[in-house]
Amino acid sequence: RPGRRGVMALIGGTGSVVWGSLPSGEVNGWGGHGQDGVGDIGSGCWLGETATRASWAAIDRRDVRPEFKADLLAITDCASLKDLAGKIKSSPPSPGEWAALAPSVCRSALLDLDASRIVSTGVQGLGDLTKKAAAWMNGYAPWVLIAAGGLITHQPHWLERLYPANLEQIESLPAYLLHEPVWGAICRAVYPEA
Repeated sequence: RPGRRGVMALIGGTGSVVWGSLPSGEVNGWGGHGQDGVGDIGSGCWLGETATRASWAAIDRRDVRPEFKADLLAITDCASLKDLAGKIKSSPPSPGEWAALAPSVCRSALLDLDASRIVSTGVQGLGDLTKKAAAWMNGYAPWVLIAAGGLITHQPHWLERLYPANLEQIESLPAYLLHEPVWGAICRAVYPEA
């Protein structure tokens, strides 16, 4: 509706997507193409799958961080990375199962260079989405940034890497949703005039 402020919503959970909304009511989105290897960079699913594949590649090098390997095997109920590879071939994990590994990847990134690179690539991917949204919203500043989703709300330092360098037009510090993003859909159904 006219009169509203511009809003950018960065949602980083199992998947990842950035939405922009102009005061005119025009809406556009970037990312959110699904957790099938096509998109959703920086999401929990992407982190879990990318780190797991990196761990498989390191099997013969024996340089998988013990912390991540232990988490990976415990979460998947496997005895070894080779067992895990066989299990995934016979029954691929759901996006939520991949995303369950994301907290371990983020913890491992503090000590492990490979995990740190994976997380940095994910954050850069989210940054690229926000840059696209910012370019589209150019000329409608100032606007508000809302962060939502289980991953991004538990990794607030990620936003520090994105703000203010990529988001010069932002009105204030980013705000976090108190509820899951789906809560907005529920509110919209209950209060369609809002």
